[in-house]
Amino acid sequence: MSKKQKKIVIILSVLCAAFILFDVVLYFSLNSRQLNNGSSENNDGTGLSIVSYTENGEWMEVETSYGKFHYPFAFSDIIKIEAVNKGVSAQLRFSAKIEDKIIDAYTIYFNEPKGVPCGILKMSEEIPVTVEFENAPKKLDDDWLITFNAVQETFNDVLISMSENNDFEISD
Repeated sequence: MSKKQKKIVIILSVLCAAFILFDVVLYFSLNSRQLNNGSSENNDGTGLSIVSYTENGEWMEVETSYGKFHYPFAFSDIIKIEAVNKGVSAQLRFSAKIEDKIIDAYTIYFNEPKGVPCGILKMSEEIPVTVEFENAPKKLDDDWLITFNAVQETFNDVLISMSENNDFEISD
């Protein structure tokens, strides 16, 4: 092999290694976004599931099998969302990551008579949507209590953005 051919092989090898490294970093960063922000207990295409998270300027947009909503991007590292299916009902659980702990902040219920009514989701039938807020743990210091309360206030953004979907109507 000539010197020129050896250089080409070395350059191609380095480019290949760089491409593989880029793919690995991209794969883990995308998967860590999914792991950090939430999960879905139902990935079989039925019921409620979280489809994707997308940063859109100042918002973190979340697409679910029931529609889209958003909350402030500033909370993207603090909020964890989990989709849970229980028979004919479903839940979106919003939690706050505080002091290395996951603390439930509020839950949006679909077709489950818990909490305060907040709207109707119109799918093949009308599904009542309610919300229930958790009490802050008594052991939180003032700074973390402010964070916890701010996470609970993201419900307003979630509800308003849900109402932008044609299939959701806010209760009076």
